[in-house]
Amino acid sequence: MKYIIDIPRELLLKDDGYSFSDGNSYCITGKLSKLTPYTEPDRKAIEDEVWELANYMGRMSLTERDLCFGFPLPQEVTMNLSYNEAKDKFEAWLKQKDEIHVGDEIVGIYSDGEKTPPLVVLKVEGNYYYGIYSKTGEYTQGGLNYEKTGRHFDEVAELLEKMRGDSE
Repeated sequence: MKYIIDIPRELLLKDDGYSFSDGNSYCITGKLSKLTPYTEPDRKAIEDEVWELANYMGRMSLTERDLCFGFPLPQEVTMNLSYNEAKDKFEAWLKQKDEIHVGDEIVGIYSDGEKTPPLVVLKVEGNYYYGIYSKTGEYTQGGLNYEKTGRHFDEVAELLEKMRGDSE
């Protein structure tokens, strides 16, 4: 079994009869305690994770890549960001992409898995969304169990902003 041992410098200089150092190596002949076994990282899992991000990045549009990483071309991403920086930006982008915003069309999902008709979000507050059904225009509200349909209406946010504007 392998162990990685951090030996404080002052211990290297100590002559206690149980250990010695020749300047290049260190030998301990006394009782060892508080050792943590060295575990080789799962290289396949790491490689699979890196490859999965690279594959996803390659399938993104120029606009999506630019919004996510700040660079439209894959080679710009790899030249300017470390893997960890790219991964952090990607995870933040996915999280933001999954959030619902005013103007998004969603379907609510009940606890039994049934879905509501599509609705357009007017407001998100805490764990609730408020909206109107796309087909009937009826008002509705519900918990944040939802699924995006992929449609978005910028006009809704613009109209609400215009309505809140100055009443001159």
